Amino acid sequence: MALRKRFYITLLTVLFSFSSLKLGLSQTIMPEKDHKWELSLGTGYFSPTRKSFREYYGSNFLYEIGVAYKISSLFRVGADFFYTRLSKSEYPVKYSMFSFVPSIKVVLPLVQYTAFYLGGGPGYYRATIKLDIGPVKERFAQSGVGLKVYAGFKYSLSQRMFSIIEGVYDHIYLGEPEKGNYGNVSGLSGMIKLGISL
Repeated sequence: MALRKRFYITLLTVLFSFSSLKLGLSQTIMPEKDHKWELSLGTGYFSPTRKSFREYYGSNFLYEIGVAYKISSLFRVGADFFYTRLSKSEYPVKYSMFSFVPSIKVVLPLVQYTAFYLGGGPGYYRATIKLDIGPVKERFAQSGVGLKVYAGFKYSLSQRMFSIIEGVYDHIYLGEPEKGNYGNVSGLSGMIKLGISL
């Protein structure tokens, strides 16, 4: 719990510093051109919001690939794919989950080279549980529809390259809640991404 709090405090501090940074790189960084497509790769930390679920499976890093298309100066449409794997050493159970989430994003320019954005959309989520106790090896899977909402800051590194700091909430509900391993498996994530405009 303390590690999770420290992580989000650090993330919020970086976000604040990032948004208020006075940019002194105007002589070395070119303004972003009107590229239509954006590709990004990111990593972050995923923490389930349900206490009983988090205490059993823990929190862990996640990995994400994203694509977006610019339909106007303010709006983007796109999709993200993420994967995470949760497991605590004292339990012989591994919980992995991936998602595919189409979304729409609103982008609001701030200071030079920096923009704030927010967005979200419904998506497909699938979780797999692997149990490994000596000769007993079992595998269970469940899938469902969830909702992803996010907000972040984008900083243009060059005409094509950009970096992102992002906060995400995935509202995920898989299967029947009394099964324990499923039900509410929603989570909060802090993300760092690097991308390219095409």
